[in-house]
Amino acid sequence: MNWLNYLTLIVFFCFTSGDLQAEATDNSGKKTVRYLLGHDEVRLPDLYPQHLLQAVIEGCGSGYQLERSEISMLQGRAAMEIAEDPGSLSVVWTMTSSERESLLKPVPIPIYRGLLGFRVLVVRRQDLARFSHIRTIEQLKELRAVQGYDWPDIEILRANALPVDGYGTTSEMYRLLKEGFVDYFPRAVIEVDRELEVLNDDSFAVLPDIALIYPTAGYFFTNHSDIELNTCLTQSMEKMIANGDFMTMFERYFGQSLRRYRYAEMATIVLANPLLETTRPINRKYLDHVATEVYKD
Repeated sequence: MNWLNYLTLIVFFCFTSGDLQAEATDNSGKKTVRYLLGHDEVRLPDLYPQHLLQAVIEGCGSGYQLERSEISMLQGRAAMEIAEDPGSLSVVWTMTSSERESLLKPVPIPIYRGLLGFRVLVVRRQDLARFSHIRTIEQLKELRAVQGYDWPDIEILRANALPVDGYGTTSEMYRLLKEGFVDYFPRAVIEVDRELEVLNDDSFAVLPDIALIYPTAGYFFTNHSDIELNTCLTQSMEKMIANGDFMTMFERYFGQSLRRYRYAEMATIVLANPLLETTRPINRKYLDHVATEVYKD
């Protein structure tokens, strides 16, 4: 290698090293925590975990700085990104599964209090009468659902022998429902109102008297090697729960929806969740009373 090529390599590595360091810290030496807000304009409920994460990071002290990634990707790809290159993304929020807990390290506090598994059914308004008699899983097996192709939910529905198609974005799934390619779209009780508000489309309706319920939890996840960040997030969330800030935020975002969909008055179809078989046990003390109904003591 001649001296010119050698010098070029030195300059390249100097600039590259500087860029990598800039990704990890800002000029004040704070550690940058990058997160993915989401790629789908309908998924505005993502504002809740964003704001929760902001509060949690602030509780970690002055050594961290939160930064939104401008990269657009689906849940599964975001999880792979953190596992393979934690310099580009630091944390993601998603439903847990055995696969995801092997890939990433969860902050073991359910950020949605287990209510990702409380699913009301969005249908075409013109089909309300068609669904009025549905009360059992056997009846539901005659119809077809839609879910994200990389969501853990799709495997839960399939494991319970419910026909389901998988697609990419939430807006695309609502379109498929509207056009009659599928019959219903199970949405978490904490997601559905905001999504329908954004869509502003009278052709959709929520079935008022039936829901699917299965045990699950949504967590913040980090790279397995980022023990410091994971510990900090865990301890900060525990402080927010202890001082009431967590429940105050949760109520602000979801209290109205939880009061609208009266669990005790709905027929519920309980589904098994085989994706939890090799995960850590979900801590029931952090769950909503609705979610605890599907957990065995």
